Amino acid sequence: MKYLLLLVLASAGHAFAADKPNDFNPSDPSIWQEKPLPEVVREKEQLQDLCRTFPDAECPANTDRQPDIQREEQRRKDKSRYKSFEK
Repeated sequence: MKYLLLLVLASAGHAFAADKPNDFNPSDPSIWQEKPLPEVVREKEQLQDLCRTFPDAECPANTDRQPDIQREEQRRKDKSRYKSFEK
């Protein structure tokens, strides 16, 4: 009885699978083409590339990595430079 039920379920599964069309076409180029990145991701990658190219540039990632002491020292240096230009 168990084998009969298993046989009926297996044949029903094959019947439903045969009715379903196969939409997968491996020669379709849209499957293999890369999707364009969202604008936000592209802008973030451009900023990262810019920061790698110009390490002294003001980058958000660089300022976050600095400890408070270094950030304060940099602020004081910038302030003194600014004051020297004003004179």
